[in-house]
Amino acid sequence: MMEKFEKLAPGCVATPYLLLDIGDMKLLATQWSTSDEQMANQFIDGVGDIRIAKKLAVAIAALHCKCDIDPEFNSEARECMIDIFPNLQEVLAKMAKGETTESNRATKLAQEIGPDACSFLFAAATKSYRDKIIPCHADLHMFNILVESKPQLDLFSEENDDVFGKTGSFCICDWEMVMSGPLGLDMGRLYSIPVACILAHSISGNSGVSEEIIEWLDSYWNEYSTAMIELGKDEEFLCKSYQNAMAWLGWKLYAMSVHEWFIGFLPECDIDTFKESLGVVGITLMCLGFGGGSEEGLAADELVSVLVSCLMKTIADEVSVIESNRRGRPSLRRKSSILRQTNRRVSDAFVGISRASLAKAAADITLGDTV
Repeated sequence: MMEKFEKLAPGCVATPYLLLDIGDMKLLATQWSTSDEQMANQFIDGVGDIRIAKKLAVAIAALHCKCDIDPEFNSEARECMIDIFPNLQEVLAKMAKGETTESNRATKLAQEIGPDACSFLFAAATKSYRDKIIPCHADLHMFNILVESKPQLDLFSEENDDVFGKTGSFCICDWEMVMSGPLGLDMGRLYSIPVACILAHSISGNSGVSEEIIEWLDSYWNEYSTAMIELGKDEEFLCKSYQNAMAWLGWKLYAMSVHEWFIGFLPECDIDTFKESLGVVGITLMCLGFGGGSEEGLAADELVSVLVSCLMKTIADEVSVIESNRRGRPSLRRKSSILRQTNRRVSDAFVGISRASLAKAAADITLGDTV
């Protein structure tokens, strides 16, 4: 699939050279990519390169429309992901039944929709994940997209004109989950880290970054939808894609709130409040995406506009709650990504590395520079 995608979107994936079976693992050797920083770092900083949003959208549209894939390709990866659904469903069911020790807004929301509705959401998620409609990367989050390194380490220094690399190039990596999958899955995964960063920045008192991140998301969708129309898809296809994207974005945010995926590397804020917000937005979007019906009398293009508004309102409503709850408290200083400061990637960081150990590494680097 990497070879096929490389032909459709040259430069957007590292050319694969060799794949070896080593015991129960595989070793992949690829061309060296000059894009070597994870794009998540941009949103952790509170910014996003619009050039990449547009180029990435066109590339993903090509993947979804032009790549031939056997519907049964990589089925084991599909089932591997579905295997974690029951645990997430159990946690949500306990929240809905009041069987958890936590009493926060996410728990109250689960209780409001009730145990039956919670079960329905995961039945719908399982059914959707088994759809075989379009070729999907299936793990297209911001830590799996490499971009040019930032020209300077501290985004918030006085001389910060060169926030992004010169060309706006990127490289998509980690293709092991690729499959024929559901509409909207890739976009839901893609939006998860930017939306999570909006919430984290807001909790730390820096909600002003929301506008720039929202602009990135809007630019991606506008370019993607235009490309899909040019490739022969209609408004009804786009409508279902966006609704599913909301559902899978909600699923990912809710899962992050349960398992704390990536949380230790996102903008620093109160963790309990962050998990609460992720849970509220995640559950809300799953309800809108997996459970939402079509608006009566609306054409497909009008319904897309309604869905876009629903997503943005869900984010804005949560930011408003966060701002209200923290009124009167000082804002935390925005910091450049600790992963960038320590020259780490999150795949490395998950193996025995925490924010605290990364912070110590960053301090050691700074101390070393002053000796």
